[in-house]
Amino acid sequence: MELKDIKTIDDMKKQAEIYGVMAEQIADNLQDLKKLVAEKKNIDIYDDLLNKLDKAQHDLYQASIELANDED
Repeated sequence: MELKDIKTIDDMKKQAEIYGVMAEQIADNLQDLKKLVAEKKNIDIYDDLLNKLDKAQHDLYQASIELANDED
């Protein structure tokens, strides 16, 4: 659905759900990337990147949960 096609609150909720799924998929991809970074053991330069990936993954999962919750 294109944004210009969103006319009702139900359309908006459906689009938010889609974004929630997309966020979850990106978080899953970050998990895979974290595994690759973690394999670079004993290399301190990867610690900062791993921390950033952890935070981004957490935030994306939280966004996915929020967008999936339809309390109305």
